[in-house]
Amino acid sequence: MTGVASGTNDLVRAFREIGRAGLSAPGLPESLNGMLEAVAPVLPDTCLSIMLFDQDRRDLITVAQRGLDEKGQRLRFKGGEGLAGWVAAKLQPAIVNDPTNDPRFVPGLDANHPIKAIIAAPLYAMSLCAGVFNVHSLARAFTPDDADLVELLAALMSAEIQRRRMAQLILTDSLTQVGNRRSFENVLRVETARSLRYGSPLSVIGLDVDNMRNLNATHGDRAGDVVLRNLSALLRGLLRTPDHLFRIGGDEFGILLPETDAAGGMVFAERARVAIEQWKHISLPEGLKVTVSLGVTTYQNGEEPERIIARMDDAETKAKQGGRNRAVAE
Repeated sequence: MTGVASGTNDLVRAFREIGRAGLSAPGLPESLNGMLEAVAPVLPDTCLSIMLFDQDRRDLITVAQRGLDEKGQRLRFKGGEGLAGWVAAKLQPAIVNDPTNDPRFVPGLDANHPIKAIIAAPLYAMSLCAGVFNVHSLARAFTPDDADLVELLAALMSAEIQRRRMAQLILTDSLTQVGNRRSFENVLRVETARSLRYGSPLSVIGLDVDNMRNLNATHGDRAGDVVLRNLSALLRGLLRTPDHLFRIGGDEFGILLPETDAAGGMVFAERARVAIEQWKHISLPEGLKVTVSLGVTTYQNGEEPERIIARMDDAETKAKQGGRNRAVAE
């Protein structure tokens, strides 16, 4: 079979499965892999990949693929490199049926499976380039109809990427790039439900920066922002993979520690307190010493998240009233 699958039912089925993949997948990579599975029948005899733009490193990285192993694909392109980099830079699709003679083409890693033709289309999120959808043929040339279909599929994938990015923005603190108060409350409900189901402990910590108002008055609001932004990075470095960090107030962070009992919660809190007290960062104003007060509590089976948060706040208040720069369990 060559060319685009022409049946309307095939296209409708693929579009429906794209929507299902977006709604059912837990994360964006899983969603995009599900979309590639959905569109494979309408792009026969092809290998597919999706590369997303890494804003920090300014390059493209493969996050989903179908039909290519690591030897047959480039996992990462530098900005502007290869046909995908060209598409991302120019914000326009490309169809190439003689890639070896195209100066934009970068050969794959597996010389035993040469690519015969390529279609690459940009993916968008909030009017910006979010990545590139690549379609490789190992056996045939592509037609203009193929290119039209790939652009249409790229538009549907772009809608899912934008939806995920918008949801992330809604749940992310813009200054520190950790979860915000709404995210904290949502994840706390998930973790308490998991704790109840499996009988596993869960510790919850509130961390408040001491004397933040005086810091802002002395060094300026920008210095306060620098402290919060870099403090969040320090805290992330102390966490395990299953742990969660959030900014839940102006100078307050929330930390969720699954599989951690009351004693373990206090051990972590004290370790964080000491690390922050000894913290010296090049971006901080000269002579500035940052300390924090921490309130630690643990989930008790069946209680509502609001009760946990209230108890965490009570413990945090006692830490401040007790002289600050300390951790108190409640």
